[in-house]
Amino acid sequence: MKKVLTHGTFDVPHLGHAIFLQRAASLGDYLMVGLSSDEYAKSQNKNLVYSYEERFNLLSLLPYIKLIYKNEFATMRVAIVKYRPDIIVIGSDWGDRYFEQIGCSPQWLASQGVTLVYLPYTKEISTTDIKRRCK
Repeated sequence: MKKVLTHGTFDVPHLGHAIFLQRAASLGDYLMVGLSSDEYAKSQNKNLVYSYEERFNLLSLLPYIKLIYKNEFATMRVAIVKYRPDIIVIGSDWGDRYFEQIGCSPQWLASQGVTLVYLPYTKEISTTDIKRRCK
């Protein structure tokens, strides 16, 4: 079974999130999502609209997500060691700065047997834009 892992805040879930998660699920057999806790999201200067529980309940409606866990980790190392993904998926808008964000080097990921896959970012849709339009 090929396990795929991604993570994010997924605040104000929208079509871009659903498309991204569906594409991530298509890369394997078992999609796991690390959903940022409220505390972790706030530590990253995110101004949340929805609570962790609300975001969890919304993502739980997507049938292709097999596991959602609370992401409270400063690095992805803990989740990678615990959940043993084959693939980590992230949006293409992250580029190389993603390694700094997750606290792992390409070499360390390779030593764990993990492949990093960038999926195209849906430029027409963003949480920031939705929040701006709502104001």
